Amino acid sequence: MKSEEAADPWTMLRPIVAENYHEVLAGILAKSDMDLTAHETQDHEHGWANDLGRASTELEYVTDLAATRKVHAWAEPRGLVPEEGYDATEMKRLVRLVRQSDLDPAQFPDTLTTLEDAVAYAKAQPSPPIRFLIPPTENTTEDEAEAQRQVMTRIDARAQQIIHDNTEEPWLQQAQQEHPGALREILQWRAISQQTEAPTALGLPPDPSEHRLTDLWNRLQAILAHEGQRQTQDMPHPEPERDLMRELDITFDTPLPPADWADAEPEPGEPPHPETNTGPDR
Repeated sequence: MKSEEAADPWTMLRPIVAENYHEVLAGILAKSDMDLTAHETQDHEHGWANDLGRASTELEYVTDLAATRKVHAWAEPRGLVPEEGYDATEMKRLVRLVRQSDLDPAQFPDTLTTLEDAVAYAKAQPSPPIRFLIPPTENTTEDEAEAQRQVMTRIDARAQQIIHDNTEEPWLQQAQQEHPGALREILQWRAISQQTEAPTALGLPPDPSEHRLTDLWNRLQAILAHEGQRQTQDMPHPEPERDLMRELDITFDTPLPPADWADAEPEPGEPPHPETNTGPDR
């Protein structure tokens, strides 16, 4: 399969290799500033939590788009995009490494002549400090940076609203007492792992077979372990900003992805990756 025809059930990767992928970024922002309908506001508390989980997933999408674009720009001129495209295991691993460590493949040495070489090189690079549950990217285009900024602003505002609405909840009081510098990340974890009703701040860890949630849980633990080096998070409400969707006259919504990422391939010797990931039932 050619790279531009790589299978992608959410139609997210295909536009990356086309000349124009503004529609993908605009689609991600389709609900950034829209008023909630009466149905969506029936339960404000659950609505804010659900929107925080969605916004966090959209941020993962933006960084995944950026990583896939960068890997394609490096691999395609070298003839290294395999016949099965981005379904190929080594391509998935390279995209994942580029996304997690915010690498720029354009800076890879010319001595790398295979995808395996590129994966080994990417694995050997120093890992950046873990400061965010969903790591943003700095090696990006102007449009990706704008989409990322808007979604991150929305995440901060949604987290602030949840804090405002739950001031008397024991789990939030626990989080504020034990981890005042990581409230945003804790709220994101609760939303993404579908533990918004958990009685404790962190809820329960995921099953090890749930690769995406396990990666996020490990990132959260690293953030909490070094919390003393972080300042207490200031999470302001969003200010008036550009609306990429309206500027480009795009009106469609971004579909929610399955709960696990396709690039979360197990390393050799790991158990097979599950088909779905619904998070712990609470």
